[in-house]
Amino acid sequence: MLGMSVLAEQLKFTRSRLTHAVIRLEHAGYVRRRDDPAERRGQLVELTEEGMALLTGAAPGHVAAVRRAQPRTG
Repeated sequence: MLGMSVLAEQLKFTRSRLTHAVIRLEHAGYVRRRDDPAERRGQLVELTEEGMALLTGAAPGHVAAVRRAQPRTG
């Protein structure tokens, strides 16, 4: 679970762009937002079970694609 501001910074997204992306992911059932108890105006975003399943299913193919794209050394 991450705060929206922290997530935007890590992704190099504007907060507005992240908000739009999270809204789409939320409508699809992959994430949920909730108020941040530590920051009155902040929100936290977390993966749902469906989001974790999607991520877990996509990870092997993503890793394989990254490995294929890496330049060979030696």
